[in-house]
Amino acid sequence: MAFSRGTHAWHGRRRPRGTLLLRDSLLAVALSCLHFLGTDFVAWFPSPQTARRALHEVRSLATSEASSQTLEGSEAGETRIFIAGFDSDTTEVAIREHFAKAGSIVEFKAKGKSQARLTFSSAAAAKNAVASLNGTTIAGNNRWMLVKMMDNNLKRTNVIYVSGFALGTAETTLRAHFGTAGSIVDFKFLGNRSALVTYSSNEEGISAAASLHGKSMAGADRWLAVKVEGDSKFATTNPGKAEAETARRALHEVRSLATSEASSQTLEGAEAGETRIFIAGFDSDTTEVAIREHFAKAGSIVEFKAKGKSQARLTFSSAAAAKNAVASLNGTKIAGNNRWMFVKMMDNNLKRTNVIYVSGFALGTAETTLRAHFGTAGSIVDFKFLGNRSALVTYSSNEEGKSAAASLHGKSIAGADRWLAVKVEGDSKFATTNPGKAEAVAEIKKTKKANKSKNVAALKAFPKEKTVVVWGWDSGTKLAAIQEHCGKAGSIVDSHRLSTNVFLLAYSSSEEAATAVASLNGTTIQGNSRFLSVKNYEGPGR
Repeated sequence: MAFSRGTHAWHGRRRPRGTLLLRDSLLAVALSCLHFLGTDFVAWFPSPQTARRALHEVRSLATSEASSQTLEGSEAGETRIFIAGFDSDTTEVAIREHFAKAGSIVEFKAKGKSQARLTFSSAAAAKNAVASLNGTTIAGNNRWMLVKMMDNNLKRTNVIYVSGFALGTAETTLRAHFGTAGSIVDFKFLGNRSALVTYSSNEEGISAAASLHGKSMAGADRWLAVKVEGDSKFATTNPGKAEAETARRALHEVRSLATSEASSQTLEGAEAGETRIFIAGFDSDTTEVAIREHFAKAGSIVEFKAKGKSQARLTFSSAAAAKNAVASLNGTKIAGNNRWMFVKMMDNNLKRTNVIYVSGFALGTAETTLRAHFGTAGSIVDFKFLGNRSALVTYSSNEEGKSAAASLHGKSIAGADRWLAVKVEGDSKFATTNPGKAEAVAEIKKTKKANKSKNVAALKAFPKEKTVVVWGWDSGTKLAAIQEHCGKAGSIVDSHRLSTNVFLLAYSSSEEAATAVASLNGTTIQGNSRFLSVKNYEGPGR
């Protein structure tokens, strides 16, 4: 208890002056020791990392340019290099000794765990270090290093990001359009109607973004968004964007009102006595007087009714005058307007059932395949992809459209396991009432379960001690190239795809499998830029 009281009492009083002097003296001695020992003292305390995390750090630092490409793009006088991937307990002395083979080092700066920046006495020495020491291992280390020139914060502008083109647009068409700005050295689709286009120089990339943003390709009415990759501000500063957006919206408004039937087809389907027409697309500030004056050319107007922005309904004194307005004024412009109009007969609330909406087919399914499948219900007169794995199919009669929706909803295309949603366009209730949906879903689940069982059985046939799991190659790499690269470790007797980018490879012996893991993990297939991961196979489900 006496000790406890003394302790609490101590906190309530000021410390003696002698105690403060002793504390300051000890602190000064400690700082002097640290200064004497230098930065190597800190490096004596290791911070171990797992091999997988170490490899991941190196990958995250590697850009799409190889070290040789980085050399070409660096400034002529750059003397700094960036290194990463050495063991975390490696000392500065060991690093300096390893890189001194390339030239005289004037500065070392740690950049984080297993990363550093070295400055050489000359640009030639720096380039020599990158050329000769990239991928090497410091004596006593287990990991190989990434060595590259510092990029000196130079921005690459020869790659542009392109979006907004129509689904299904061919690469040759896009190359021809963007080739007007310069020489294209690489083209890559990204999905969602976007792509990356790489030019031979930064100037060409900047020119393409400046001259082609907000423009449409020949024969197309979509405006394209074009910007230097990573430049988020470009789209808002391009001078042509506002005009292109206005034109696009105007056309979109008209299209959303126009169905797949042309005005002539609408005339044929309208009732004989229909005197009303629907118009859309005139400028939003157009007056009723100007609209009446324009359409009075077709006949006497007895009623005008606005339907919303740039939309109206006109009633003529006779059906002949209404039909004349559609035939002669569709696609024309009112005096003083900038936009052309869409003109059609009112449908008198008659529902059109010859157009069906189809969704759920696999991405990349060909139009010919879909036409063959839906052609079983009747004669197809039009087919249009909408994007997001959906389409509109137009039959020659309403009866065929209804038949297709009733007989094909919930069914799968031959050779596919996806069931399709099929409904008459605009009928939101149909999808939930089709009697074939439940059976189709049950059949698909049954098929998937059977395929899963087959897959598990196939995996069990692979002996764990002779099998390795391989992943990490570039997209588009063929199995033959993977087998050729991994065949350096031994004879591959079997292979199995686990997923899109993961393979099982079985060797003729457990020794060869062990050699593959030891010698191929972290290597790169010829022509690839990514590192392979090669691991021991632990069996199905692991």
